[in-house]
Amino acid sequence: MYWGWCKYRYREVEKKAFKDAKEAEQHFLEECPKEVIQCFINRLQRFMSAYCKRLTGAAAAWAVCKQKQHRAINQMVMMVIDVLMNPAAPAAAVAEA
Repeated sequence: MYWGWCKYRYREVEKKAFKDAKEAEQHFLEECPKEVIQCFINRLQRFMSAYCKRLTGAAAAWAVCKQKQHRAINQMVMMVIDVLMNPAAPAAAVAEA
């Protein structure tokens, strides 16, 4: 998000020399709104929570997408992922009981 915002603004400006490019880069890195940085940090926290719970790749991205309103991945999402990854496990547990 943060880099995307800066790159988008940077590419809108015409740069005729390397010095102009360096100045534009510095300008947009400093001018990024606080809200964009906060969104980036919140998304980063959700991914860190997913990785701490040993999710990787697509599972972590799915969990983060499902938990947009929270700063951490909750237990319900982990249970859904567990059911999706091990579909036979819940049926076996019910059969044993």
